[in-house]
Amino acid sequence: MEFLNKMIIIRKFIVLIDSRFFGGNLKKIHRIVTSLSIIPTKGIFFLRNKVEIHLSLNDLMLSQFKNGGFIHSDIVVKKEAILNFTSNKKNPFALYEEMQLKRVGKNWNERFTALIKSYLHKGYLSDSFIQVDKNLVITNGSHRAALALFGGDRYITVEMYNKIHSLDYGIEWFKRNNFNKKDIEFIGKKTQELFKSNSYEYIATIWDPCSAYFDEIVSEIESFEKTTVTEVISLSLSKKQYEGFVRGMYFTDDVSTENIERKISLFKRLHNTESENYELKIVKLAFKDNTFRVKPGFLKLQSLESMRLKKDIRNKYKERVKGYMHDVVFHITDNFHQSEFCNTMISVVSEDFKDLFEKLSGYSYSTIKLENARQAEKFPEAYMLKSDIDLIVDFNQYIEVKNLIENYLDEKFNNPRFEIKIHEDKLGAKLRVELDNFLIFQFHLQHEIEGIKLEVLKKTIELSLTSEKYKLKIPPIKYEMVYRFHEVFNNPRKEWHLEYIREYRENINKKLIKKTFSNAHDFEMIIKRINCNLLK
Repeated sequence: MEFLNKMIIIRKFIVLIDSRFFGGNLKKIHRIVTSLSIIPTKGIFFLRNKVEIHLSLNDLMLSQFKNGGFIHSDIVVKKEAILNFTSNKKNPFALYEEMQLKRVGKNWNERFTALIKSYLHKGYLSDSFIQVDKNLVITNGSHRAALALFGGDRYITVEMYNKIHSLDYGIEWFKRNNFNKKDIEFIGKKTQELFKSNSYEYIATIWDPCSAYFDEIVSEIESFEKTTVTEVISLSLSKKQYEGFVRGMYFTDDVSTENIERKISLFKRLHNTESENYELKIVKLAFKDNTFRVKPGFLKLQSLESMRLKKDIRNKYKERVKGYMHDVVFHITDNFHQSEFCNTMISVVSEDFKDLFEKLSGYSYSTIKLENARQAEKFPEAYMLKSDIDLIVDFNQYIEVKNLIENYLDEKFNNPRFEIKIHEDKLGAKLRVELDNFLIFQFHLQHEIEGIKLEVLKKTIELSLTSEKYKLKIPPIKYEMVYRFHEVFNNPRKEWHLEYIREYRENINKKLIKKTFSNAHDFEMIIKRINCNLLK
């Protein structure tokens, strides 16, 4: 997973460099190269015979199901042999031995035993690649695939070769080679279990501009060939929540930050002004067939079924959306990694933090910089993905409050896919909830702020009262201005703090602001950066 996350970051960086400095020409060059290739994978083998691809074990296993059948039943037999061996069963390789003798004419028991022991000792060796053809059919490495299934490995790297391999070790092979009925039924049962355990739900999103056609589009999806809708979820999000949601949905995709922000601006422009919230339909669905291609340039899997569905829905509804631009109708995940990420993210998008602030009510703290462009309008009743909140707390209660928040996050985000990260320094701590390095939410807890006098911090906490609007403790606005000025000085690119100062300029307390900064030069620099006569 760490490798996969690094690859995603590298890909996003390349796309960003291309869009900012090359005007998309790198992508155009790639398309030209792609068009010169006549092979189905559209250019990924240009000038080379093989490529390495990092993918989920789920997608690799599903790719062995062809034309309604499993072409690698030998993997089922090998996995069962591993289970028998590690459970110290008598004659653990009986079925495996019979299969190998009929397949290759040799007894491989000793070699397989050594391979199992190596795996138990060292785990799955990352440089021991499974080999596949252009259609992801395993051509070499079925023993390693069985070991990965046994050990619960989630992601592996394969070598894909520029060829198509004819292979079929499905249930019919066992019938032709006169295996007994009991063994054939056993293999069939285990094959069904394998398909079920590796299958997953794709996550489709019908965006807000199509809100008038939600039910109609869901019906279209339900009628799509070999597709089963498993769940439909309605979401109604505030503008800022919607922004965070869009950023999250495209995080695992190969879309630059610049293009994501452009898409968000487009959604805003197309939004029905009569409705305060943005509406969404999330459709979870499964495909009977799971065939993938490798996306040129990025070496990631794309489900052909999801691509066909996406194209079908977009073509049918693009003419019905006023002001239509590409990708504002429908989005669907392409593979296991994207599906699992989006499904997990959706599970917490409608959460709130009300109960946390109820627990904090007895402590001496203050919530600062709450009203800004990077937080949900009704926090803590709702929150924005990829955002944070700043709390200052009495030094004597800092440890207790930090532990309370940490325990709260552990309980609230108890899915093992989430990671709670704590970065602590001499001034406080950042408690982050992340999903595959995507920030879900962060609490920035401080008992001291560099550049602001401690007496001002203590007075802020002392004078803070529970807000009727937010149901949490916030400072008087003249003290809130202290932290806004401080942000303008340290982070001039955060324009929303400057906007706040201008909006509430009548509440500026010149004496308090000057008193805040230990260095008078800092104060003068802030005035220059604000570039207006707010303090006169």
